[in-house]
Amino acid sequence: MLRIEKALQNARGLQAELADIGVDVRLCDPVADGIVAAIYITGLAEESDQHILPDGGFYDGFEQQAVTFEEYRLRVIERLAQYYEGEAKSVADKWKELCGGEDTPLPDNLQARRKSLADTADKLHGLIKNEPPALNGNDYRLLEGIARDPQAHVTLSDGDYKRLKGMGLVIRGYRFPDTVRCDGLTGLGEKAMERYEKENAS
Repeated sequence: MLRIEKALQNARGLQAELADIGVDVRLCDPVADGIVAAIYITGLAEESDQHILPDGGFYDGFEQQAVTFEEYRLRVIERLAQYYEGEAKSVADKWKELCGGEDTPLPDNLQARRKSLADTADKLHGLIKNEPPALNGNDYRLLEGIARDPQAHVTLSDGDYKRLKGMGLVIRGYRFPDTVRCDGLTGLGEKAMERYEKENAS
């Protein structure tokens, strides 16, 4: 019972945290046996598949197994940020399509809508800016290559570096005599690797 109470308390905390930036989270009665509470979050494709289990674990409709609340919160906020970024881009894309593919300035109401969506995405990113993002296998291998070379001889391609730097995972510098470019992991990059290893432990 204590695990369930703690899980419900955590879920309500997430509900309040997201409500502060305009994202709706609803806790509802169980939709099937073996479920304590269903969780509905507007904007997530898996919104009807999220719930709290009797052992206090969270099922997010994305992975096949339950996760801790901390992992659930991180995944939910990451996916919500992606959703709002996509919606902001969609506003401009749909307007361009309506205008026959021409780059026509957005009217004030659509401009305000796009800004609101983009601002929400930025706020969501802000909630987890110091928490490690989820890596795919390829990105993990790129970071692993850097981590395995303590002499910092690894240099990523410009595209990979720009993308991983944007995620806060790598930093670029130069080895003496300041002529050889090299890449290193940030603290967040190390945490992201640890998260990947934990999630994919056999």
